[in-house]
Amino acid sequence: MSDSPIKPTETEQSTTDSTPRFYQRWGTGKRLAAVVGIVALVGVGTAGAKGWSWHNMDEGSRIERVQDRALHKATKRLELNASQQSEFTALTAQLATEALALRDMHRTWRDDLQGMMGETMDREAAKAYVAERIAQLSNAQPAMIDAMADFYDTLDATQQEELREMLERRGRKGRGHGDG
Repeated sequence: MSDSPIKPTETEQSTTDSTPRFYQRWGTGKRLAAVVGIVALVGVGTAGAKGWSWHNMDEGSRIERVQDRALHKATKRLELNASQQSEFTALTAQLATEALALRDMHRTWRDDLQGMMGETMDREAAKAYVAERIAQLSNAQPAMIDAMADFYDTLDATQQEELREMLERRGRKGRGHGDG
């Protein structure tokens, strides 16, 4: 017997090796290019997806996106013309302004009340504080009502009826709460 090893043929070697055939045919350059391409696609995909995330947007962008979506839905459902769209945009801007003011007011509520508490609660300061908050809410109401009335008055009878029905459905269903 001879000590020389028997070399398998090329087809035998490819069936015994665990490396995939397509990988064996590709050179190092092609493999490197494929890996870089895949990494680049994944990176671009995740970077693009990150830009659309609600949590990665600043507050102004979020408000603008909500207003744009509301305008799109209202235009589609009520078939708004250009002047009606303009009034609707003014309405959503007014509502957004007031909502931000209310949110900021709500954020300080607990801290403000805790500041009035010691061994006893300063009742006069608490009453004055609540009266001030109620006055802020009362001052915001006329502007919101005027914006809503201005928009509503631009609608024709069919659009007004559709808006009333939409509000009725919304009031019944709410945001997943209720019996509707």
